[in-house]
Amino acid sequence: MGEWGQETLDDVSGCFIFAVGVYLLVDKEKITLFHLIADPDIGYALDQYLAWALVGIGGLVFFGGFCGCCGAIRENRCLLVTVR
Repeated sequence: MGEWGQETLDDVSGCFIFAVGVYLLVDKEKITLFHLIADPDIGYALDQYLAWALVGIGGLVFFGGFCGCCGAIRENRCLLVTVR
């Protein structure tokens, strides 16, 4: 897979991680279905931290993939060095 294909895969995975984080933030009932937390007393705060972490990680992965994709298309060394 070439440079452009790898960065496209990074974009898709970043969007997926970001979307899962937003889904966990928005839908309060579905997070209990995942049974992420065994102890219900500390569940809500830890669920929120997990959701925000997924949003942040997904955003960073998408940003890196986007910079790499633009760098591969334009053959811009600065954008490619930023990713690697």
